[in-house]
Amino acid sequence: MGYRGRPEDRERARDLRAASWTLGAIADELGVATSTVSLWVRDVTFEPRPRNRGAPAQRVHPQRVARLREIDELRDEGVARIGELSRKEHLVAGAALYAAEGAKTDGVVKFANSDPRMILFFVTWLRTFFIVDESRLRLPLPP
Repeated sequence: MGYRGRPEDRERARDLRAASWTLGAIADELGVATSTVSLWVRDVTFEPRPRNRGAPAQRVHPQRVARLREIDELRDEGVARIGELSRKEHLVAGAALYAAEGAKTDGVVKFANSDPRMILFFVTWLRTFFIVDESRLRLPLPP
C-alpha cells in the first residue's frame, strides 16, 4: 500500500475540505502538495464558497520571497554606504538616470522606469534643477 501521510494531516485536510477550503489553501495550511491533498479528499463532499471577485490571491514562490528580501537588504546597504547625496551628486545621478531611462524628444520629458522610488527620485530631480510647469506633469502608471 504506499505512503499515505500522517493520519492527523489527512483528517485535518478532510475537515477543511468539508468546510469549503480549496485544495491549494489546504495544501498551504498543511505544508503538503496539492496533489496529495487531492488524493486525501477526493471522496469528501465539497460545497464551493462564492468567489471573491477582487484580485486573485496568489501564492508567492519562496525563491521570489528570498529575492525580494535580498533586494531590500542590498538597497539598505547601498543607502547606508552612500548616505545623503550632495546637490552635485543629485544632479549627476539624475542626468544619468535620464540618459538611461528618459525619452529624448523636443519639448517633452518622458521616463520609462515604473519603479515608484525611481519615479520619485526623477521627479524630485526635475523639480530641484529645472522649472517644471506642474500643470503639465503627468505620471501615468501601468495597471
